[in-house]
Amino acid sequence: MWKQILKLLGKSGKTAIDSVDKSFEFMDDLIEKEPITNTILKAKDLTGQAAEKAGELYQRTKQSTEEIMDRPDVKTLTDKAKDISKGIGDAAESAFEKTKEAGEKLMENETVKNTIDSIKETAESFTNKVDDTLEDQLSDQEE
Repeated sequence: MWKQILKLLGKSGKTAIDSVDKSFEFMDDLIEKEPITNTILKAKDLTGQAAEKAGELYQRTKQSTEEIMDRPDVKTLTDKAKDISKGIGDAAESAFEKTKEAGEKLMENETVKNTIDSIKETAESFTNKVDDTLEDQLSDQEE
């Protein structure tokens, strides 16, 4: 019985291998056919031509951009823009420093300090009262 099963498996394996070999032979024959080979070669040529044209277009665009950037009127305009942005940055930094100084001076004022301390104490007292009220309500509900 085991012998017959192994024999059957061996025949099945050989049949499968033969089928795969025939299939590969068919594919090789098909690939070697003239029309398919020519189509593949044409596709390669067209792809190469497209890549070449894209490279030429890129190079022309790059050169045009460089020529535009080298024109004196464009350089003058970009230099002015740089100066303006530098001026804006300097003005912003100056405004920040002035605001910071004003804030520090304001915090040194005794009236402002006392007002802030009073607000802190009031807020703390309010928070404590709210907490106490909530705790009382929760404990009443639990009972």
